[in-house]
Amino acid sequence: MGCIEGRADTEEQLKEAEANLGFKDLPVDLINTTMRKYSFRSKINQAQLERINYQLKLSIVPPNFYVQAFLNSLRKSDGTFSLREFLVLGVLLGKGLSEEKASIMYQIFDEMLEDSIERNRLTGEVFKTISKISIEITPHLIKHNKEYITKLLEKQSMTIKSVINRFPENLIVCNEKDFIKYMCFIENGNLLTTSGWRAYSFTLP
Repeated sequence: MGCIEGRADTEEQLKEAEANLGFKDLPVDLINTTMRKYSFRSKINQAQLERINYQLKLSIVPPNFYVQAFLNSLRKSDGTFSLREFLVLGVLLGKGLSEEKASIMYQIFDEMLEDSIERNRLTGEVFKTISKISIEITPHLIKHNKEYITKLLEKQSMTIKSVINRFPENLIVCNEKDFIKYMCFIENGNLLTTSGWRAYSFTLP
């Protein structure tokens, strides 16, 4: 019982910290267009991040101790950030219907607008990135319970496998329409949020 209560407390702290970044009341289409506008060659540099922060009225810059740790976990070796990862973060934390979130999420990974993402890319790129943001990145926002995070990390591969297994087995190549359909159906669209992804992980054995 104590373990479950501790986990719930940690999750509530994390959800509050995620909300404090400022995405939760922003429409996901606004997040999407703003981040794409202030990026270059799929990267976001510090100046662009500050402009995004200003335009969207976020609480990322200047960072406090935990937001700095969160940013450091996203920062690449050259000092920039991945546009794709920031877009996924924005979709997961932003405001919008599941259908809208799923559509933008698909387009983030269908950069050539081919309306085609292979099944192995769903697991190796789409779901892996959602999982990374939800389990590896945003927990830096709080002084988190190590046991809580360890359990999530242990279930990471299992969670991704479980999600893809809920897509039809014969769906080798997924178009945007099918992606929206299944992502909105599975767990009622809650996998399009960081907290929903984590909650689903804890339902698995």
